[in-house]
Amino acid sequence: MQSIFILLYNRVMNKETYWKGLTTQEKQELADYAGVHYNSLSSVFNGKREASPNLIEKITQYSEGALTKCDIRPDLYPEDVFCKK
Repeated sequence: MQSIFILLYNRVMNKETYWKGLTTQEKQELADYAGVHYNSLSSVFNGKREASPNLIEKITQYSEGALTKCDIRPDLYPEDVFCKK
């Protein structure tokens, strides 16, 4: 399904880093899983578009915990309320 990410020294994964770590095939798999076009998904990860709540759910499910809702849309999901660490 996806590459394994190793987070060393409690390093926080952000959406840009996550996207860059995926292969082209994995990016396409994520787009298919989320039901969106590859270019639309790329725009979300590169900060050119905002993800909808539904898309955020799909991304967080696909990432298997590597990304949280707060990582993708901190304006909708403030860390202190939704993603306490």
